[in-house]
Amino acid sequence: MNSRHRTAAWIVTPLLALTGWLVADFYAVSSSRKATTGESHPLVAQSNCRYASGACDLKNEDFVLRITVSGTALLSVRSALPLEGVFIAVGNPSDKPPPKKLRSQDSGGSRWLLQLDEFPTDNDRMLLVARSAGIDFFGEAPTTFLHTEASSAHFTGSDAVTRQ
Repeated sequence: MNSRHRTAAWIVTPLLALTGWLVADFYAVSSSRKATTGESHPLVAQSNCRYASGACDLKNEDFVLRITVSGTALLSVRSALPLEGVFIAVGNPSDKPPPKKLRSQDSGGSRWLLQLDEFPTDNDRMLLVARSAGIDFFGEAPTTFLHTEASSAHFTGSDAVTRQ
């Protein structure tokens, strides 16, 4: 009798585990839907935004924005898809920094630039809104990715240089 129960357990256990995994996957995965004109969609900060990588990717399905900054505090936003406009606010969220409009650098609208007034500190965050094909994409990211050794040579934390 002992071996019949053990044999049944060996057969049933993998089936229950597989069924549980499939059911959990079914309920955990949200159904994605196509973005339509006039809607807003969130952008998710990727892992390279959380360490001193020099670049930050904000992503939603096929839509990806790459944010970089040069040593002179020139912020660049690139996209594979043409953008109609980009606004960004950089600073401490409790201070409610005003959004600034980036200027397009090419006719296709895939590269946008903004000269920052000062180099962001580690405590600052970026709030971004971009429009493509009538669809608004918004996201938030820490400025940790900006603090690479190269950028620290020009600007350092509380000694940020103010640009006029």
